[in-house]
Amino acid sequence: MAGRYEGKEATQVEKLLKEGDRVLEIGSGLGFISTIAARDAKTAEVLCYEADPRLIPYIQSVHKLNGIKNATVRNAALTTDLSQKELTFFVRKDFWGSSFSKAGGDYMSEVSIPTQSFNEVMQQFRPTFIVCDIEGAELDLFINASLFGVTRVLMEIHSRVIGRTGVKRLFDAMSARDFHYDEFHSHGSVILFSHVKR
Repeated sequence: MAGRYEGKEATQVEKLLKEGDRVLEIGSGLGFISTIAARDAKTAEVLCYEADPRLIPYIQSVHKLNGIKNATVRNAALTTDLSQKELTFFVRKDFWGSSFSKAGGDYMSEVSIPTQSFNEVMQQFRPTFIVCDIEGAELDLFINASLFGVTRVLMEIHSRVIGRTGVKRLFDAMSARDFHYDEFHSHGSVILFSHVKR
C-alpha cells in the first residue's frame, strides 16, 4: 500500500466535513476514515459498517487508540433487498480484495454476514454524509436507496466489477435523487455526489 491506503478518501473527508455531520461509513476497512471523521470537532457521530468479521476488532482498537468515543462499529451488510437475511462474503488474503463477489475465485473462505435494511438505518441514524467503499456492491445498494437528508456521498466506484453499464445506472440513480457529480472533490474512481438543493 506504500502509504497510499485510502489516501484520496482521507483527503476529501477532511475537506468535506461540516458542523454537526452524522457520518455513515459503509465498508470501514481498518477504521482509518472513520477515525479521521470522528476526531474532527465538527462531527457529531459516526456509524461504521464492515462486512469482514476479521476487521471488527482492529477497527475498534484503532478507535480506542485514538480516543474515539463518538463512533459505533457494526459487523453487517447493508441492503435494500429485505428478502436477504444473510449474504455470502468471500474472504481473501488481502482484506481490501474481500467482497460479496465470488468473481476471481481466489478467496480463502466464505462466511455468512447478517444484513440490515439500509433504508431503516437511514431513518434511524439520519446521516448527512455517507462514505462508501464496498468493492462493487455500491450499485445494488444505492440503486434503490433512500437518501433523505444526505448532502454528500463520497463513493469509490469499482467499474471493473459493475461495468460501464453499472456505472451509468449508478450515476442515473444518484441524478434522479438530485445528486450531481462534484468535480472539485472527485478523483479518478473516488467520486463525490453532492445534493443540488441541500
